[in-house]
Amino acid sequence: MRMSRTHHAMFRALLEPVTFATAPVLPKFASVRYSGADDVGATSAQHLNSPNLQPGIAIAHDMSVSMDGFPSGLDKGPRDATLNIPELISAIAQQVDDQRTLVAFACSSKGFTDICLGWLWQEPVFNGSPLITMLNLFRGEIGTSLQESQDPDLQVSDKEFERFDYYAKFIRSINLWHHGREAYVARILTSSRFGVWLFPSLVDLRLGATGEELETVRAYLTPTLRSLWLNHWDGQGGREITPNPALKKTLIQVCHLADLESLDMADTLYTPMEDDPDLVKGFAQLASQLVEFRSQSFLTLPAVFETLSLSLKLRSVFLNTTNRGSLYVPLMPIVRALREHFPMLDTLGLYCTMEQAVTVFDNLDRSIPHINLKISTAMEAGDLHAVVSSIFSSIDTLRSLRISSAGNLHRYADPPIRLSEVLAPLRACRELRKLEIILSFSGDQMMHNDEIAQFFRAWPDLELCTILNDAEGDLVAVEGEDTSFGLSLDAVLSAARYCPQLKELTLPFVDTTNIPDADGVPRTDHAMTFQLSSTHVHNLPEVTAFMAQLWRGVDVITSGCEHFRATRTIL
Repeated sequence: MRMSRTHHAMFRALLEPVTFATAPVLPKFASVRYSGADDVGATSAQHLNSPNLQPGIAIAHDMSVSMDGFPSGLDKGPRDATLNIPELISAIAQQVDDQRTLVAFACSSKGFTDICLGWLWQEPVFNGSPLITMLNLFRGEIGTSLQESQDPDLQVSDKEFERFDYYAKFIRSINLWHHGREAYVARILTSSRFGVWLFPSLVDLRLGATGEELETVRAYLTPTLRSLWLNHWDGQGGREITPNPALKKTLIQVCHLADLESLDMADTLYTPMEDDPDLVKGFAQLASQLVEFRSQSFLTLPAVFETLSLSLKLRSVFLNTTNRGSLYVPLMPIVRALREHFPMLDTLGLYCTMEQAVTVFDNLDRSIPHINLKISTAMEAGDLHAVVSSIFSSIDTLRSLRISSAGNLHRYADPPIRLSEVLAPLRACRELRKLEIILSFSGDQMMHNDEIAQFFRAWPDLELCTILNDAEGDLVAVEGEDTSFGLSLDAVLSAARYCPQLKELTLPFVDTTNIPDADGVPRTDHAMTFQLSSTHVHNLPEVTAFMAQLWRGVDVITSGCEHFRATRTIL
């Protein structure tokens, strides 16, 4: 969300009447992300490490000042009584996409501080270890003990939590990844105040954990959570975990989150736990309240699947149809339920074989606008064409399509069947907004300039287009390797000409040698992220300058080659 000239004028009026020599003392720990950034390609701000009100400031705190950072004797508010209306100030602060302005606003009055910090600290970036990063909010010796001690009986008094609680109450979203010492700190802080949550207003949690770190996870499962993404593994290198009591306790706690609306467990297989009656009952109950449920386990168990199929809340589901055996609902009853039930469903995701995908969409006879297929096997070009054709024949209002596979697109035919032929039915999907094709294929299977231009012309509302032949990002073009197969920067020109809403474009095998003339193509007033893979980009400054002629802001990312490392350039 951008701040208009009117909003800037309002801020000048807000900041001019009240100026304090003493700004609130903010803690030096994490960067913050403004939640109103562009949805596509939004990234977190840099770490807060500047002492002079730069975006993402960090000023070492002084324990002698009051909790909000202002000297305790200072109690001045805005002179204009209308500025004492919290709802008004919050509405204005919400419009700001400049952290420096928002911090200045927070510093101008004690009455503004909580409101502005609430927006600044909704989504702090902790590099995976929130509690470790926040230890400097505790008094010196307490912070040191938490950082270094191994004492399982260490206790922290309520008074020592004062500054921690002040900032923790603002936090709505957290990424938790690097546990280690974090687990010890979580145990000590939680046991010091039994029944008090560390982040009482948390609504969004994304975390990764091994079996040994699940105790840390439970400390973050605040009852206020509405969205949870869990990537759990057993530390043995596989996606299928080994059951243990701590894992079961964590999953049961997840099932009891009364406000949870979105749950994503799709990165891990919990197959060995699908016969646990407590977990089956828990997930069946949870299924009735979720708006989004993504998992490769539990969902095709009869008790859970029936609840999902009848839910009036569920809008998005990701199922694993590769599970076989008497424990699971068979494929055709799944297809029948998808056709006749799931009344609110608008997003369908499947982990399936190529044959299962064709079966599903040949028999679905229902228009679901958003489709996500994760194919478990390698495929032939003809098979992929069959899947695309079956999706097109079943869905007349396709808005987004993602097809990914860890396997290769086989090229038995000579000449090989190219993506332009495989995806041809999609040209009739005029409402398509997002397309993602992620699988391994060779350069001579990629589209040419004129072919991709036909697709762009057919999709006037396209916002995201990803064609990626290197899902892991580890393919680097080497010297002498031909990466030019008929696709050049003219394809980007076509995208700019025909797709004015496009914000993300990823293409492989692009010849960037010749920079085309952008005259006559209107410049679009939004930012664009352009990613090049399997490409020799030896003229990145020229490519970036070309992109800047077409979009207001550009972010160009290259995967690198033998002569030039992977690079990111932002203008």
